Amino acid sequence: MSGRRLAALGLATFGLACGNGETGEVVRVTIPPGAGLAPVAESLAAHGLLENRSWFRLLGRLRRVDRRLQAGVYDLPRGASPWRLLTIIASGKVATVSFTVPEGLALPELAELAEERLGIPTEAFRAAAGDPALLRKYGISAPGAEGYLLPETYQLPLPVTAMGLVETMLQQFQRAWKPSWDRRLDSLGWTRTEALTLASIVEGEARYDDERATIAGVYLNRLRRGMPLQADPTVQYALLLATGRRKPRLFFKDYAFRSPYNTYLYPGLPPGPVNSPGLRSIEAALYPAATPYLYFVAGPDGRHIFSRTLTEHLGALRRLRGSGGGEGARVRRREGGGREGRASRAPPQGNSLAYSRAAASTSSRPRIPEITATPTPPAASTGFTSPGRTRPIARQGRPAASPSRRRNPSIPMAGPASDLVPEPLSGPIPQ
Repeated sequence: MSGRRLAALGLATFGLACGNGETGEVVRVTIPPGAGLAPVAESLAAHGLLENRSWFRLLGRLRRVDRRLQAGVYDLPRGASPWRLLTIIASGKVATVSFTVPEGLALPELAELAEERLGIPTEAFRAAAGDPALLRKYGISAPGAEGYLLPETYQLPLPVTAMGLVETMLQQFQRAWKPSWDRRLDSLGWTRTEALTLASIVEGEARYDDERATIAGVYLNRLRRGMPLQADPTVQYALLLATGRRKPRLFFKDYAFRSPYNTYLYPGLPPGPVNSPGLRSIEAALYPAATPYLYFVAGPDGRHIFSRTLTEHLGALRRLRGSGGGEGARVRRREGGGREGRASRAPPQGNSLAYSRAAASTSSRPRIPEITATPTPPAASTGFTSPGRTRPIARQGRPAASPSRRRNPSIPMAGPASDLVPEPLSGPIPQ
């Protein structure tokens, strides 16, 4: 080709590449896998983004991007030059969608959120979260990804699939998990799933970050003493699995709901996490505060009052009632994400020790194995040291095979960690 023709071609190409100026409007275009210059040009022209398809194809060959066009969903600016359109498609700068996962959502709730925001069918998401090959790939021995789907704001390339979303969340969990946490697990004798299970209970209880480690310490104290956790987030999760919904208020009959996740009926940790805990709750579960407390109740501002004994706990409840703070111990609807939970509840009036005395009966409530661990926390936190060999934490939520009476009467045997000391009455728990 002569120099004159090359110059003419260059001028024509430059004019073609200039475009008419972007208007600020974007047009969403889908480029299918394997599409070449011709079908891409046709699609752009059909969307009103391109006038001369022949020159577009010529420009693509001159730039040698004809075989580098990438499939995907693109938000292309109207009025952009063919040069810029080729640059965007060849670079794979696909459109993205923001997807925010609040802390504390359980997997069924997360599936509903994905359907609402991303159009992913709930069943497809739940199937992906339980895909055995995907779980093995990320070293998850549990039957599902509950607890491993990290709450975060994700920028997801379009189109978003159920498998792609779950894998993105698992990848983010792996990136966020600190290597020092694995060493911490070894010192505690826990599995990662056990740590996430405790973290999910903390997530369901805590409203303030500075209380998370103390709440974790309360539950660990109860585990070590063979006391049932009696954590409402576990009851709510059991009901969610059975009915598809949480309850805004729990009734007495709900605490008798037969499920291995119900920590009012079964000692030890439940079989797995009951929601997706955030990093702060995970760290609190791994490094719980060294605290003497066994109980807590929420005040009117949502902060908890922690107690060592059941007597102290009941006194705190009476003070809250007397100061008009009883409303602070009501069941609370947690902010964000449609999640319902509770900070803590006030005890019922009347014979509030009825359930506690019944719970102390070894004929009706078995004892869980004591947990003995020697953690090595950082300087900012101290752990629990107990002699003996570390034992696993009732992984399957089963009662102990042979319940026996506790020999040390000085250790409280009854009463939940939170403020519930229910009477055997019908109807909702008094709030």
